[in-house]
Amino acid sequence: MLRTKSFRVALVILLVGGAIAIAVNYISRWSPPSKEKRADLLTPQQSRSLTNAVYQERKSGRLTFEVRADWSSETAKNEISLRNVSLTRFDEQGKPSNLVSGKEALYDQEGKQIRFSRDVRLKLADGTDVYSDNINADLKSEVVNISETFRFQRGDASGSGQALEYRIEPKVVDITGQFQLSLPLNEGTAEIRASKALHDLNTHLVDLIGAASIEGAGNRLSADHIRVEMTEQNKVRQLKGSGHGRLELGRGRAFSGEDIDMSFDPAASSLTRLEVAAAAGSPGKAVYQEQTTGGENYLEAARIVAVPQKEDKDTVLKDFRADGSVMFRSQPLQIKESRAQHLLGFMAPGGEDLEKVHLEGAVSVVRQFDGKSPGGAIVERLTSEELDLRFKPGQALDQATARRNVELRQTSASIDRDLTARDSVEVFYREGQLDRIESRGNSKLIESDRDGRRVVSAPSMDAFYTGGRVNRVTASHGVSLTTEEKGIKRTSTSQTAEALYTAGQLTEVIQRGDVRIRDEQEKARLELRAAASRYDPKAGVLALSGGNPTLRYWNSTDGAGAGQETETTAREIRLFRETDQIRAEGSVRTVLNQNGDLIVAESGRMEGDRKSGVAVYSDSPRITQKAGWVTGRVVRYNSQDQSVQVDEDVVSDMTDQQGKKYRVTSQHLVYDRQSGRARYEGQVEVTSTDMNLKAPFVDLIFNEEKRNQVSEVQAWGGVEVVQGERKAKGPRAVYFPDTQKVVMLMVEEAAKK
Repeated sequence: MLRTKSFRVALVILLVGGAIAIAVNYISRWSPPSKEKRADLLTPQQSRSLTNAVYQERKSGRLTFEVRADWSSETAKNEISLRNVSLTRFDEQGKPSNLVSGKEALYDQEGKQIRFSRDVRLKLADGTDVYSDNINADLKSEVVNISETFRFQRGDASGSGQALEYRIEPKVVDITGQFQLSLPLNEGTAEIRASKALHDLNTHLVDLIGAASIEGAGNRLSADHIRVEMTEQNKVRQLKGSGHGRLELGRGRAFSGEDIDMSFDPAASSLTRLEVAAAAGSPGKAVYQEQTTGGENYLEAARIVAVPQKEDKDTVLKDFRADGSVMFRSQPLQIKESRAQHLLGFMAPGGEDLEKVHLEGAVSVVRQFDGKSPGGAIVERLTSEELDLRFKPGQALDQATARRNVELRQTSASIDRDLTARDSVEVFYREGQLDRIESRGNSKLIESDRDGRRVVSAPSMDAFYTGGRVNRVTASHGVSLTTEEKGIKRTSTSQTAEALYTAGQLTEVIQRGDVRIRDEQEKARLELRAAASRYDPKAGVLALSGGNPTLRYWNSTDGAGAGQETETTAREIRLFRETDQIRAEGSVRTVLNQNGDLIVAESGRMEGDRKSGVAVYSDSPRITQKAGWVTGRVVRYNSQDQSVQVDEDVVSDMTDQQGKKYRVTSQHLVYDRQSGRARYEGQVEVTSTDMNLKAPFVDLIFNEEKRNQVSEVQAWGGVEVVQGERKAKGPRAVYFPDTQKVVMLMVEEAAKK
């Protein structure tokens, strides 16, 4: 950004302090010896010509001017003509200063005017010689004028101007008409130009007005008006440029603004402070521009202040600041635009590279990575109240720390990410690419891609990157996760969460610590609880484990609020979101609530289909309802039509409300709650306290009002009944528990229903 080896404006200012003084300082500490014959001013009684003439002017009895000439005579117009003439002025202490000499002069005794001509030289006390063909001196008003082109010389310094006026009191020099000064430097020549120059010797102020410029050592200051404040020793104390000011520092670096203010340490001849600002009430900006091999750096603000420091023989930049509607962009740093109210920059030792930049007040930074970045072009926008940027040598971005109300948004062709935090977001970079993000305080991450939208909220959140691509995101201390995929909204909470990515695409989400997941559809709601969960978005599989995972499912049977609630626990539960299937393994236990009736299913394994409402229990399944239970090799439960199907090695035990117990064994069972009928098939045997029945087919008919009370047992297909000492066989039999009566029917076809 700001580089300062070219901050050698001090050299340029030295030439202003010296050369401007050379050009305009007419107060001299030198006076010629006075050995010639003295004479009063010419009177009509005196001779018309004199040699070695001396003329004096006095005010209030004090000698103010003295004119000396090798020869003088009075002209016809009462003017004294002088040859080889010189003029000296005496101050209040009687010390001589300001020497003007020329080949010829006309002295107007009454008007107190002297016009010098031919080889006129103004000799200044500091040794500067000013040359012109004509110089006028007004001894009454104490003003010296040069109304035509003049030149001056002091050592190797030289310059010229078109007109000059020197007001001896109050010691002010006014130069008009394209003033120019050249001064040799160690690194070339310095040039000073202006349309007008004004030097106040009392205040040591020099004003360069109109297209003013100071150029040298590869640097150039230009402005409508340049003011130089000097010490009594002609050392520069301060320099101010106003009106379209521009300070060029070597190649490709420049400040511009309405006002440029430079302060110096006169003793060390070094720059101590540089301020560039817009004019008060002006919409203009202070601007710094820099062209580097990596592109342009650009900074604008209402005010820019730079603080240099001396390092060896060079003046380098220590720090800088910008205030008021700050805007900064940098192609080398891939910063498309950054804005703030204040910016403070610190330079690394040597002054070549930035070490740290601090921004505050409505901070906004936009970075854009080109198409070479993984996944194509990425736009990164960060907003906050404060932001610190740290850099590595070579201007590589190392770390960004944003504080208070932070938002970091990343947009690409494949995915959009929006991270917000109340307290802070720290971004770490490696070789110019994202390496790690740490977010603290009510953090929220929103991801949107072709698969859907995910929202993660947590007090703390970290993201880790490889090659500029995210590979892991972690959240802790109370996490909330919401996903929207294919019109389905799912929410979950946990103590921690971890998202894993491959090639920038989400591949796995792991949650730990009191995991709670909620999955809502149009007529169904799914709630899951576990110690841990693992989700594969590509396969659409959610796995819960640890802490007795629980799945609670509610579905509407009529679309108007009435429905069923099911709760399943197991060692592990898996939800297949693409197919809406559920799989539970290890100590599976399902509790079904059907209009206040509880049904409990237990097994080693369960597979459920949310669309059809069918749950299949295997590995020693068992279903219990009140005082009854049924087991088999496989149990299928349909929550939609409230039916149960049991296959192979069916054993059913039940006790009705009268306390009568039944045990039924078979190979197949279908129970329809709506019709109140349980049909057993295949080697059916029914045993109660007063009866034993065997048949290929048996139906248990339940009371319509009391679903757990058997009102009738129907058997067919070859029935054998044993009741006490009585035995009977037939194609069909009906048993009535209320009366303990068995009715045998001999016609099988007529008995079938």
